[in-house]
Order: sequence, then C-alpha cells, then structure tokens
Amino acid sequence: MHCVSSPDSTSRCFLLAPSARDAVGFVCLAISDIVPRVPPNRYSKDRHPHDFYPTPSLCSRPLVEWLAANTSLDASDPWLDPAAGDGDLIATFRERWPGGFWYGIEIDRSHRRSLEAVANRILLADALEAEWPAANIAANPPFKLLDRFWSRMAEHRRTHGVWGACFTPVGYWQAQRRVHLVRPDVLLALAYRPRGFGNIRTGPFQDYVWAVLRPTPARETVWTRVERPALTLVSPPPSRGARSQTRG
Repeated sequence: MHCVSSPDSTSRCFLLAPSARDAVGFVCLAISDIVPRVPPNRYSKDRHPHDFYPTPSLCSRPLVEWLAANTSLDASDPWLDPAAGDGDLIATFRERWPGGFWYGIEIDRSHRRSLEAVANRILLADALEAEWPAANIAANPPFKLLDRFWSRMAEHRRTHGVWGACFTPVGYWQAQRRVHLVRPDVLLALAYRPRGFGNIRTGPFQDYVWAVLRPTPARETVWTRVERPALTLVSPPPSRGARSQTRG
C-alpha cells in the first residue's frame, strides 16, 4: 500500500504495481541497514506483565483535537476505554469535554484508584471477555493483543454505530497477515515520534497512528498527518442544549 499526500495534509492510499513495490522494498532495506537495531529480547525483562504503557497527553491530544474539529461529538456522548490503565487517555479527553461520561475497563487492579479519579464507571476485568457498553471507543491496548482488540472494536462499531479509535504503530498496518482485518476509515499519523511508553524498544524510531473507525464505514481510508499539539487544550463553552449526563 502506498499513500500520496495532498496540500491539505491528507492522503489517499492504494496498492502499488509489482515494480513499484520492489523499488519501495529496496529503499526500506537500505534504511534498515543504517538504523541501529535493538538485539532481540534485550529489554524483555523490563516489559510490563500486562504490556501496560501510559498514554501521554502528547499522544492522545491529536485524536481529541481531530474529533473536536471534524465530528459533532460533545460532552453528552458516552465513551469507553477498554484498556484504561491509569486513566491518562480519559484525563486528556476530559480537558476538552470535562462533563463527558466515561466507562473504563482494566485488567490490572493496581490501577483502580487512579482510574476511579477520572472514569464515571469502571470494571476490573479482562476487556476481551467482558461486555462493552454502547459507547464510543478510544484505546491504547497492549500491542501484543492489537488484533483481538481491533476486531472487537470493529464488531462494536458494526453493532452500535459508534466511533472507535485505537493507537497503533504505523508498521502494524503494513503486515500481510493483517489484510483480513477491518480497514480503518481514517489514519491520523503523528508527525513526530514520541518516546516509548516506559520501554526503550518503542523509542524514537517508532512512528504511531490513531486508527479511526467512523460510525458508518467510509469507502476509502484517509491518511491525515497531525502535527505536535499545543501545550494546552482550550475547552469550548458549555452547551445550553446538552443532553442529560445521567446514566442508569
């Protein structure tokens, strides 16, 4: 797959002819020869047992700002983070929509206290085995479980007609073994490389995207480059016509 950028920082993705793929492969091979390689398993002893790495605001703000600028979502729309961790992603959303209703699912009970501080309702369980509420999804799930989380998110979108967003490495979508997965409608590519989330293996050589599912599938995937966000988010004024925040 190849993407061509347009002046508005968006791209259209398409398949390359065999000769073009060979050329791209040659360039990638040349780059791999000059980028330092991390020895296999060198840092495995530092890996969190649940593959937990926080989602810093620097990574989640581009998604929040894109949603605010390109959708009609507001504080009355419920959200779920099925891999909530300590609630960093939820906290960033609350900077934009303070009154939003958030569900959080987390398998590691040690995060309970910090998660209770930002989520309205939490469930300490395996999200892949638990029932998900009818809410929009935003998540930075364990990379080793991305296939299962993405498939569950796509099924959730199909059932409830909601938004979904998943934080992934760029290379995740280039693997041949994932061609069967539901195609993202939007890929928000970070134009900068945030450092790893507590593990050097995901350091400055890793590029990331937010893979977004619209409530109704689009006909093509749009690749959008997003710049490093400003230091602070500006919350919109309260909406007089907001729907009730009460949830049963």
